[in-house]
Amino acid sequence: MDNAGFYILMALVGAAGGGFVYLGWRAWRFYQLITETKTSKLQFVRQGLAEIQGKVVAAADSVLESPYTLQKCVYYEFVVTEKRGKHTHTVVRDVQSVPCLVDDGTGQAELPLGQATLVLNQDVRGRTGFFGSESPELERALSERYQRSTQGVFFSKSMSYRETALAVGDEVYVLGWVDKHEHTPRFTCNPVLLVSDKGERHLTQRYLFQAVACGVAVLVALVAEALIVAGLLGVFR
Repeated sequence: MDNAGFYILMALVGAAGGGFVYLGWRAWRFYQLITETKTSKLQFVRQGLAEIQGKVVAAADSVLESPYTLQKCVYYEFVVTEKRGKHTHTVVRDVQSVPCLVDDGTGQAELPLGQATLVLNQDVRGRTGFFGSESPELERALSERYQRSTQGVFFSKSMSYRETALAVGDEVYVLGWVDKHEHTPRFTCNPVLLVSDKGERHLTQRYLFQAVACGVAVLVALVAEALIVAGLLGVFR
């Protein structure tokens, strides 16, 4: 490898290392906030960072219907990809959210899902085509909402699909800044807004693992950088 190749490789490894530093810092920050913030009741919460466990409540008549499972929800993400030859193309990516609230039994707070970091269980996932099963629900969703079909000229198309929804009545964990200037408390994303239906224990394990994994990746990147520098020095001799 010539000098230019070494420099390009060093830049790529350095950029990857920098990315892992950011992701590790972000995961560790979430881990610290979750573990250091005690769960509160909305009735007694003050303005500032708060952790709430409650149920999703629709705001007025703002309710969505998820494309595949037809759940009454306040958020959904529906993604369909199609394999064409060696390439995979996204044919549907539909993400929707509406205003909602979280209710913990003592009070309610507005929850702007469009600004939140969402960690949600996937409701459904599947494939169609040679190695997948037929899905009438997918055919219905594609034809009724997106004017598409799972059927090709002779065979079913090779498609993968997944849907994630936050339904009305779902139990959620919320960590974020509560603004109490208005009549109804409102969560904001400054400095953080985390919403999950997986529970606090899962989130602490998730972000701790991510932080450790990113730390290991940074160490690997540093070792790689050292080897590249050693290679450069060898070239200059």
